[in-house]
Amino acid sequence: MTELLLTDELIQSFLCALLSVCRADGDVSFAELHAIARVADELRPKSQLDYEALLFNDVTPSSFAADVRKQASGPFRAAATATAEAIGHKFVETALRVVRADGHAAESELKAIEDYARALGLSDDALARSTKPRARE
Repeated sequence: MTELLLTDELIQSFLCALLSVCRADGDVSFAELHAIARVADELRPKSQLDYEALLFNDVTPSSFAADVRKQASGPFRAAATATAEAIGHKFVETALRVVRADGHAAESELKAIEDYARALGLSDDALARSTKPRARE
């Protein structure tokens, strides 16, 4: 995963949003939970994230977008966080990887990812770029 500069608060929101996407089909598999745990470690190795809060918080597309905008426009954004567009692209790519962890991506999960992308302000072209398969580096 390309490194994003995110605060712990935004990482928590990012992970909660991923779990909300996984819940869209009415079932969160062990494989999806394991994929989210890997994402957490990729975003902030050895961080002190509240994993229990993931299970009890439902982050909607609009609330996640508000969190991203708040972080991206803060006075220390340049030193502390990635741009809103970069976060949006990485969220879409990561969400696709997580929902496919159990072998398939349900239509409801794909719709949820699109809802988050739209809330984050990604255009149709940007969404297409984020979902295009990339060659391994």
